Amino acid sequence: ARKGSWLEKVFAREVFRFGSGPNCELAAEALRRHGIDPGNHHNAEINHILFAARRVIKPDPEKIAVPRIPSPKSLKRNPKIRLFTKPEPPMTEPLRAKTTTTGTQKIPLIRELPRNG
Repeated sequence: ARKGSWLEKVFAREVFRFGSGPNCELAAEALRRHGIDPGNHHNAEINHILFAARRVIKPDPEKIAVPRIPSPKSLKRNPKIRLFTKPEPPMTEPLRAKTTTTGTQKIPLIRELPRNG
């Protein structure tokens, strides 16, 4: 049928009743061209297709030029603030001497765990 003809309007009404998404979209467009609001479709998926087709996509907003901020200044440490009351002792393990053919080497001791039983 020609666009804008009476036959197109009647055909679009009948096609809109069925459940084919692309055909319902074309039928709704033809009905709107004739000044008829097709309304909601009885199938929720078809309604979703029709609403998505009518949705207007917003253009991207223009970018705003923002000046760079200066790098922050480093803060000075307050020497009056003490985090620990006294320093921790250094972590050292006793060493035992092992004599080899190349000389004397110091090897860390392996602490024996107490055996049960």
